[in-house]
Amino acid sequence: MPPPLTLLIAEDDSNDRILLEQLLGPVPQTSLQFVENGDVLVDYLAGQARFSDRNRFPFPDVLLLDLGLPGRSGFEVLDWMAQAASLPRLSIYILTGSDDPNHRRIAEQRGVAGYFVKPLTLGHVASIVEDCVANRG
Repeated sequence: MPPPLTLLIAEDDSNDRILLEQLLGPVPQTSLQFVENGDVLVDYLAGQARFSDRNRFPFPDVLLLDLGLPGRSGFEVLDWMAQAASLPRLSIYILTGSDDPNHRRIAEQRGVAGYFVKPLTLGHVASIVEDCVANRG
């Protein structure tokens, strides 16, 4: 049996975190990790500070990224990731309250796998999980 699919969710809104946990928690073979701001997200991805134990905090297969994070914004995190050449590849899905076509275009230029406007639905979650499982390798 393969190891669980690790989903890292970068979301600062507690209601959105609860909704995501309810939608994603029952998905078989998944492990959920949450961070609340862009600076903590960078620490997690880099395996720094409290995230240095990769057994407890495995590098994610999937990142669900809110663009409006405190600290570093979602776009600033994407810029940091582009500069961090040693990071393993992962699938990134934007979760945002913004339906701004410029935000969508910029995210797509930065290679995100999907762009979803909140609130997230069960259909969005199914799409994300299906893509991730299909592309797992």
